[in-house]
Amino acid sequence: GYTLGGAALNKYSSIAIRHFGAADKVPMVDGVVSDQEAADKRKTKNKNDGNKSNTDGKDKKTKKERKKKAKKAKKKNKYYDSTDEDDDDDIYQEFNTLSTATQSSTRRSGRACIKRQRDRNLKESMHETEPYGLRTDIELYAPFVAPRAEETSEVDDVDAAVADKTGGGCKHGSARKKNKHVEQYEQPFEIVYCPNALLVADVHSHLCAAVEIMGLLGGTYDEAQRKLYVRKCYPIMEEAQTDQSVTADATDLFNVTERARNEDGLEVIGWYHSHPNFETYPSNTDCHQHYMQKYENELKQPYIGLIVGSWSTSDVFGGKSEYRFFNSIKEYQYTYTPLQFTPETQVQIPLHIDGATDDGDDDGALFQQIKQLVARYSALRYALYRCDFGEQWQGSKFTHGEKLLHSMRSHLQHTEQQTSLVESFIDKVKQCFMENVNEWWLTNAPQPKIDLEVTTAEDKENDANGLNDN
Repeated sequence: GYTLGGAALNKYSSIAIRHFGAADKVPMVDGVVSDQEAADKRKTKNKNDGNKSNTDGKDKKTKKERKKKAKKAKKKNKYYDSTDEDDDDDIYQEFNTLSTATQSSTRRSGRACIKRQRDRNLKESMHETEPYGLRTDIELYAPFVAPRAEETSEVDDVDAAVADKTGGGCKHGSARKKNKHVEQYEQPFEIVYCPNALLVADVHSHLCAAVEIMGLLGGTYDEAQRKLYVRKCYPIMEEAQTDQSVTADATDLFNVTERARNEDGLEVIGWYHSHPNFETYPSNTDCHQHYMQKYENELKQPYIGLIVGSWSTSDVFGGKSEYRFFNSIKEYQYTYTPLQFTPETQVQIPLHIDGATDDGDDDGALFQQIKQLVARYSALRYALYRCDFGEQWQGSKFTHGEKLLHSMRSHLQHTEQQTSLVESFIDKVKQCFMENVNEWWLTNAPQPKIDLEVTTAEDKENDANGLNDN
């Protein structure tokens, strides 16, 4: 009277009818369900049954939770949109590849990094989980608006309001929105830089072919007009450098900071470093390092970052390096948001080639600074990192040495009367490299220039001596 599974046999079941031919022919032995029991089982339960009410409550609760989770996921996808669908194994494998990356490796997109961190629900900073991920989602500041006179006296009140609005999640003066309808950050101050002053950073970034370099930016700040002037670059010696990171020598960093303040009368208003193999987007590590070095109140003490794209520039035909001024704020507990400045240029260091000696004027100091920089990287310690100026640059028509000179020519700004002096200045810089030609040209070394006047005088003297002997 039981099935193979041990359940009571219903004589109306298909297996019973198939075996006995009809329900009436099923013998009522122990275990066979009677007609009354079968009818009771087929009855529907009452709607007011307590068990049914409990089940309905659970179903409603489960449905409500599912709806809530779907709404939350939709809201997150609005801010973290990405097409990257890598699984955890791929992420772990590629992260290990980045840790021991070579110059041929590719960096991850910053937006994809944010999405993976959200999906994996990691309570770690992105500069730890994705240190070399480039933040291609960098936001552009809204155009800077000069403060009015009445606004200048209310800076402290604005800072307090910003701190309340952001809940202390970022430093003052960096998180103000232009208005509630426009999702764009207001640029806290204006950047004005002299292209001739940044020439040192441009030359510096070309001296190493595959590893990064860094330095400091010196300048002044007009708090009333909120204008930041970049007036000088200070190269820093490296303690360690790779194709994706660079660490400053602590002693040299301290000495350069003191020299900028005590000798030049400038404040350290930022830092620069190069991206020789990648675009000028800041990485997660760049955003973290920049935020940690910033001052508490940006409207009173600004601090900016500059990335120089030397060999990674997109200007393959002209060879001009790319500059990107950036800032970073901390919007979330483990996330930094990069922001890009729109700077203005103003010639503050005019070119005077006659003064390109140690005579104390601005252009002489600029030339001497470049000359000292070339001499430093001509040393033996940089033999593994030094660029070969005779090698062809990424399939273009320029060699590395020619590309550097073209970049300098593109960045130099001068008056109309000084147009003829630009080439003279570039020739003097080239001569600094020619003094160490064996270090900078491993291939296709150029021939040194021959002074035609001296050669002619020597030839005349030799000819005269030859005639006397005859």
